[in-house]
Amino acid sequence: LQLSNNRIGPAGGVALASSSGLGRLSALHLDHNDVGDEAAHALAASPDRAALRELDLRSCAVTEEGALALARSPLARQL
Repeated sequence: LQLSNNRIGPAGGVALASSSGLGRLSALHLDHNDVGDEAAHALAASPDRAALRELDLRSCAVTEEGALALARSPLARQL
């Protein structure tokens, strides 16, 4: 799913991460949206991320905290 440069903020990123539709995605491109650490944490914790193989969070206001949450989650092994 290509959502680059769509003015998606933290609430939108969290909504995407908690959507049941996430389970059908193999790729999620959120680059250049200010989804931040909230979305990174939500994606890391999402039970519906099993199919995800590609995640683009460039220029998304994700700090070391959010990156570590992703790196420590099972999602990191899938990407």
